[in-house]
Amino acid sequence: MTQTALRNWEDILQPSPPAVERPEESQASLLRALLVIYLLGMLILLPVQFLRLPLNMALIDWWNVLALPMAWLYLIRVRQPLGLPYAAAMGLILLGGLIGTFSAPNPMSSLVVLLKEVYLYIWFVTLAALLASFPARTLRLLLLVWMSVAILHGLLPAAQFLSPNIWETTQASLNNFGAVDDIRPAGLFENANATALFQLMGFVPLLLAGPSRKAIVMGGALLFLSIVSTGSLGAVAAFLCGLFIAVIALFVVGGRLGPILKTVVLLTIAGLLLGGAFYFAASRDPDLQARFEYFFYGRAEGSAEGRFALWRGGIEMLLRSEAPIWGIGPEAFRDLDIREKQLHNDLLAFVVERGVLGVLGLVWLGGTAVSQAFRILRIHKKRLDQAGLVVVIFLAAVIAALVESQTHQIFHARTLWLVLAVQEALLFRMTAFESETEPSPSPLNALHHGRMLAAQGNELRG
Repeated sequence: MTQTALRNWEDILQPSPPAVERPEESQASLLRALLVIYLLGMLILLPVQFLRLPLNMALIDWWNVLALPMAWLYLIRVRQPLGLPYAAAMGLILLGGLIGTFSAPNPMSSLVVLLKEVYLYIWFVTLAALLASFPARTLRLLLLVWMSVAILHGLLPAAQFLSPNIWETTQASLNNFGAVDDIRPAGLFENANATALFQLMGFVPLLLAGPSRKAIVMGGALLFLSIVSTGSLGAVAAFLCGLFIAVIALFVVGGRLGPILKTVVLLTIAGLLLGGAFYFAASRDPDLQARFEYFFYGRAEGSAEGRFALWRGGIEMLLRSEAPIWGIGPEAFRDLDIREKQLHNDLLAFVVERGVLGVLGLVWLGGTAVSQAFRILRIHKKRLDQAGLVVVIFLAAVIAALVESQTHQIFHARTLWLVLAVQEALLFRMTAFESETEPSPSPLNALHHGRMLAAQGNELRG
């Protein structure tokens, strides 16, 4: 990508919405500074998932609840429009879950799940509005911190995988305050699969805010190493699918073949170097080789059989009409399953637990996320003549998440909703940029025009 093209892309990606006068009162400035501190803390706390806290909420959730009123006050103060992306889909999901609650074996437990989902959506909407309102330098700072947290956290499961002593020491220490996976390296998460998803989504800030191509390749190699260290076959498959989609999308939207191939070659070389280093280490350490073979070969058959058994149980429940058309209630399957496990498949879980309405909402939500990613590609084609990985990262991330959701239940993953919030915020800013030269009928652009009109009205009243 040429320097001019890159500068133009950054102009689209990171400007504050044009022609919008922001209030400069000391209260708004103080609130913005406090909110930046809150968001930095949120990103740091994001991987801390092993603690046992009331209502089974993570530390980040309590941090969010305390900061949400301050965020709303700031958004009112700066007159930032509060959009409701995915509102219709979430409405169907919540309605399906609420109806299914009446058939749940433990209605109160299902109701608590619904209340958490309401909170999760409110947090997502608020976060998207905040990110859309902040200056470019602040947004870039947050992305850099997110990227750094993902890479630094990834070193922990990698170290746990390479050294049983580190694994045992950290596991014993963390278990004093909560619970961590005792089968596979999980870092600060309770479950290794959740760790792998967090590391997988770390490619989003890496490509959006990576300081250089070399840094991106090195950071990407470390993130991939951390995913492999968790032994999550689903996350590895999701990564490969996302990478494949990214390369195809780059070619389709007009990226030059040379830079695309160069990036792919660099990623391949980094992967081969990591693989060669691991092979050299494993050949000198039989225990390391045995752990790798167990995570990726030894447990593969048992893991697949376990998944198929759970899915078969869910399907049989549907066929025997034990799960009515309106569902058995959110997360109620494990109350009826003899193994007390979830279905490990979001789509099937929604069919069984939330019925027709819930699964329609989930499909609508996933389709909307993909559609929003394609909107970024369409805006890119209007403004730039070359493509880079940055313009396809959201499409790759969403596809990877959809693949991951077929073997794990990730609907409640905070990292996934953070990715969607960043996508919505950048779409708002990009649509605002587009409106300077070519008005768009999109809802985000309409919100931007409404904000402009409100600002102009305030000036006239003043």
